[in-house]
Amino acid sequence: MIATKNITKPQPAAENTKINKLISKSTIPLSVPFLLTGYLISICIFVQTLDVASQDFFRNLVSCLSNPFIGLFIGLMLVSILQRTLLAVMIVMVVASAGLLSASQAVPVIIGINIGITFTHHLISLGRTSKRREFRRFIAVATLHSFFSICVALLIFPLEYFFKLPSQTVTFLAVNLKPANTTGLSPLALPLTTFLINIFQQYPLIMSGISGVLFVVCFRLFSERMKKIFEKKLLKQDGTIFFDKPISTLLWDGGITACTIQSGIMTVSLIIPLIIRKKVSLGRIFPFVAGAYLGASLIPLLIALLLLNEAATEVALGHFLFVAFGVLIFFPFSGLRYIPVLLSRKLATLTIRNRTIGLLYVLVVFFIIPFLLILFTK
Repeated sequence: MIATKNITKPQPAAENTKINKLISKSTIPLSVPFLLTGYLISICIFVQTLDVASQDFFRNLVSCLSNPFIGLFIGLMLVSILQRTLLAVMIVMVVASAGLLSASQAVPVIIGINIGITFTHHLISLGRTSKRREFRRFIAVATLHSFFSICVALLIFPLEYFFKLPSQTVTFLAVNLKPANTTGLSPLALPLTTFLINIFQQYPLIMSGISGVLFVVCFRLFSERMKKIFEKKLLKQDGTIFFDKPISTLLWDGGITACTIQSGIMTVSLIIPLIIRKKVSLGRIFPFVAGAYLGASLIPLLIALLLLNEAATEVALGHFLFVAFGVLIFFPFSGLRYIPVLLSRKLATLTIRNRTIGLLYVLVVFFIIPFLLILFTK
């Protein structure tokens, strides 16, 4: 009798948890097409309405870009405020598609965007953890991309400043791609975007704001959904096996994953637990980090080709070629590949001793050096 009374009753709760897990698993792939549709439509509306609403503002801003160092600083500040490389590059694409920004003016801004995206992540890493060993590894990962971008900028920026070689290259490639039209609208979203723009054509600034918010929301949700899909698969891999083939790690593991998630930073965050647990060294993850930012740089190029706009394609090509050039220079040679790794390790070691050094690095790289360059090149 006693045995019959002691019947376990947590079965409904267990069944509910199983149902909730099943629903959560099924909603992730189902939500991806809707988020992607809203993502593409918001991009088209954002580009078209912001082009109309903000020409006067951007015209005044672009007048300052005759000095490439000012363009570099604007790129630094733009991405530091927006905290999204894709959104910052898209704004530059909008300005270029309006005919207000040439390729020679856009390239320094793109270089600044690629350097500036590491600004906030470095600050966050300074207060991430109080454990010395974890802190050292975390800040080394956070600054690896920073030093990679700085090294590439030191090579590309002089070529642009003295010879205009990068801007001429992107102009040549964009002309040969020959977009079908210059309307700035995608044929995939043309009916709906045209309908919405015609309704709110008297309020382009409001429409651009709404579409911008929709773009950010869809982008973030889409990236998070795709990250969850890759996260379980990635973290189950043994770090000693996963990073054994540098080319596969660069193109497939880092590049394709970042292109799908549409964020280099989110992709790199997937392997931070492996670094913290010392399953893989900093030198071995460099191909993955480089591949992640290479894959993420493809997204603006795909959007520009989708928008069928030559000027926007020039900007997107400049962003892609910046990362691709860095990969081609540093990846094939182990000695050159070790330079960003060595610099990030040295900075992490110095920052452990005194976190003021980390803050000093931010001030010097992101503020003092750009201001001095602008001052001495007036």
